[in-house]
Amino acid sequence: MVISNDEVLHLTNKVQSLSKKSAGNRPANTSSLMNYIKSLSGNTKGMALYGRVKEELIRRGVIAVYEKTVVWR
Repeated sequence: MVISNDEVLHLTNKVQSLSKKSAGNRPANTSSLMNYIKSLSGNTKGMALYGRVKEELIRRGVIAVYEKTVVWR
């Protein structure tokens, strides 16, 4: 499956936008973050997309990951 950068950026923007609205619904560990991204994408994409979105969130400084803990900034 080929994943376009547009798909990654669209989903990353969606996660980043939602994270600014509600602090209570932010996932606190890596497995719940993957489930969160999966639910936003409509469960149609593979783990490669979720990993790329996570890496883009880290690159943008939206999250930091320490072992299995996700810290939202």
